[in-house]
Amino acid sequence: MFEMMWRGHINDPAVEDEFGNKLTYGQIVSKWEHIVNVLEIRSVIYFSCKRDIESVSLLYCLMDRGMVPILMEPHRDASSVIRLLENYKARYVWIEKDLLDDNDVRVYIDTIIEEKKEYIFAKTVFDNGKISPDLAMLLSTSGSTG
Repeated sequence: MFEMMWRGHINDPAVEDEFGNKLTYGQIVSKWEHIVNVLEIRSVIYFSCKRDIESVSLLYCLMDRGMVPILMEPHRDASSVIRLLENYKARYVWIEKDLLDDNDVRVYIDTIIEEKKEYIFAKTVFDNGKISPDLAMLLSTSGSTG
């Protein structure tokens, strides 16, 4: 997906936050390639997403790798995280570290791949399931979308 967009544009700005911090496509790749290179392609990932340059740049790389993120707002309670992990069998998580204080969440974590600030990137105990080739992202709604 994004790999095609990056070709020939490696030095172009890709993302900018409200404070004026910018990353080029090349900087995004450099920042996250050590993580995305160890991922199993076409996996579901529970993605606790803040609206910051860190989350957006990681999301770009994950989607480029063919990952299917479940985009969720940060600071959800452990029971809702567990419910989504179980329902979608997410192979990976990008969640707040403090969720690991809850043993009910910790049992789903197999291997911590990376720790960044208040987040962890980890492999879960779930195996990759079949994912439709047309599925790109999962979003939560209030249920009132009609």
